[in-house]
Amino acid sequence: MTSPDNEAKIMQALGELASTQKKHLNRLVACEALLQALVMRVDPPALPGILEEFEAALDRSAEDIPPRLQMPELWQEWTTLLSDRLRSLEQAPPRNTGAA
Repeated sequence: MTSPDNEAKIMQALGELASTQKKHLNRLVACEALLQALVMRVDPPALPGILEEFEAALDRSAEDIPPRLQMPELWQEWTTLLSDRLRSLEQAPPRNTGAA
């Protein structure tokens, strides 16, 4: 059985942990929104290289995360975003720049 003093310390630690988690979550949401906006502005010819570099960097970074904590389905969202952007640009009709 824990003492009231230990219980208070545990509750405080849990509160601090929850606060830190909330801050990290909100920072990640902001980063994702920024990255999505940036991807939409990237020069189309640069996208294949960015996708290749992203996947290589992801492989290297994943080595730092124990396999039991890895969630590759979340990483795949960015590969999908880049791939979808590439596909949509490839399927889009060429722009008419007005040059004759």
